[in-house]
Amino acid sequence: DGLPTTPLIEKALEGASKRATSARIVAAVRALRADLGAARAALGTASSEEEIVAGASALRAGVDATTLGQLRAERPGHALTVPLAVLTDLIARGVPVDTAAEVVASLERRGAPDGDFVALRGNVERDVRAGALPAVAAAVRAHGVPGVLGAPPGQVIGAIAAPSHNKPSKKP
Repeated sequence: DGLPTTPLIEKALEGASKRATSARIVAAVRALRADLGAARAALGTASSEEEIVAGASALRAGVDATTLGQLRAERPGHALTVPLAVLTDLIARGVPVDTAAEVVASLERRGAPDGDFVALRGNVERDVRAGALPAVAAAVRAHGVPGVLGAPPGQVIGAIAAPSHNKPSKKP
């Protein structure tokens, strides 16, 4: 079918190394093959192997095929591997699928280079570790405040911090 075979082989080897049953390995490889096929269909037949693999990962993270196609349309003629990887990473860090997809699409519409996507991922991760809500951190870093994308590492914008659950101490 012209799909990348390396991820399929790696999935089978992973199952074997974990001593999974043959039936389970075959099912996992078939599921991955279906995701690779769906990613290629959504991204187009001219997509690179890396894009197809990144697209399959995004599908497994909960992104739908229509969104993949829209992301491709936002970045014609440019590699989509990094934006798809960042999309998947944002979802893994707790950003809701629709928010993560909109943030990535917003950067694509602006013609952002791959480095901006990588910076977004790192900044959102730092903000979340510092107590920011994932969805808000992603949205603010991508849209909310001009120049925030390049804010210094560890700087959390005040508006995105998660609410404190500390109760004020009672005086005796």
